[in-house]
Formats: sequence, structure tokens, C-alpha cells
Amino acid sequence: QQECSRRLGLLMCRFHTGRPREQTSALLNALPAGLELVQTNSWPPSSLRSNEGRTVGSKHSKRDEQIKAVLQALRCFKTEPQAGAVFAELDRFFPEGADPRISTCLLSALGKQCEVEQSLAVLSWHEMNMYELNTYHFGAVIDACARTCMWAMALQLLGSMAKRQVESNTVVCNAAISACEKGGQWEKALQLVSEME
Repeated sequence: QQECSRRLGLLMCRFHTGRPREQTSALLNALPAGLELVQTNSWPPSSLRSNEGRTVGSKHSKRDEQIKAVLQALRCFKTEPQAGAVFAELDRFFPEGADPRISTCLLSALGKQCEVEQSLAVLSWHEMNMYELNTYHFGAVIDACARTCMWAMALQLLGSMAKRQVESNTVVCNAAISACEKGGQWEKALQLVSEME
């Protein structure tokens, strides 16, 4: 059993660290049996965790904190914000330009909060500064439209994607269909369904 545990630990060590077998074997000699590590949820040991993993984690944390800060700033508007006010906040938080991944997370968060006006302002800010807009960005705003029964805006955004040559997908089209259904626009919903087929 001890030998089986040792072999399991060796395989896991090589998988997590990508180190040569000789180097891994030397490291494993100084560690408890691999099976014990798994059972105690202590794998991989801190000494073998890559710097790259910690770097990626710190980047994600920084990104999450940045998104939270932007959302908090936008919530401070007591009424529906004017586009210029949103632009000013985005310029303040992103002086070096937009990160497409952060933009996706921000728009998704706004969409889940049904903040359509703010989502549209964020899209406009990207367009004004000629920043990248992709399927996920438009999809998040169309989803917000579906949540608030704004079917006309959802269709307008879907049309904007085609004009800008931004590829749509099933998720985006389904969100637009949902917006039409919730708005009682059954003919338009059926038309979208037929266009997908």
C-alpha cells in the first residue's frame, strides 16, 4: 500500500509541477505519502505550487476588486445616470483603456442587476474610444434587455452586431428571443427562431 501511495504521489507531483521524473522523485522523498496528501486535502504542497498560479490568482483578485469598485461608483448615481457621467467614471477607472475581459465581467454584472441604461452607456464608451467590442459584450447587454422586457432594444443591439460584423451565437439569439417573448412580441420571436434554423 505504501508503494502504491508513493507511485500515486509521484504521478500527481509530475502532473502538477511538470518537473522531470528524477527531480520529482527527489522532491517526493521529502514528502508524506501521496495518498495521505490527497486524503488531507493538502495537495499540492505549498512548496510545489507554481508562481504562475499565484500570479494568475492575484490578477483575478485585482480584476474582481476593480469591477466591484466600478459597480459601486455607478451605484452612487441616485437616478438613471447620463452617459457622460458613466463615461467620466470609466475614464477614471480605466485611464489606460479597456480590458476586454474586465468589460465582459462588468457588463455581465450590470446585466444581472438589470441596469440596462448603464450597460448601454458602457457599450457607448467602448465605441466612442474605439475599444474592442465582442459577442460577449453585446450578449450581456441583450441579456439585460431580456430581463427587463426591453425587446426593441434587444433587437436593435442584435442588428448593431451584424452592422459591426460582430458574430452572434445561440446564447445571444436566445436572449433576444426571450426579450421578445416577455414583451409579447411572438411574431418577432418566431422570426428569430426561424433565422436560427
